Amino acid sequence: MRSSNAASAAGVPHARRRAHPTEYARLVAMIADHDYLSGEVIRMDGALACHPAEERHLAGAA
Repeated sequence: MRSSNAASAAGVPHARRRAHPTEYARLVAMIADHDYLSGEVIRMDGALACHPAEERHLAGAA
């Protein structure tokens, strides 16, 4: 399992790691604290969504 985590984290351009449970917990606390937030998709992917799929594919091929 550890090698699959490392492999998936290698494709994350910003943080180069998967999110820690405490980071997810902080996100949940932030969502619960904001009454005006609704209907949003919040990605915790280390900026992976900011890069086109083609760039992600090329980065993985290197």
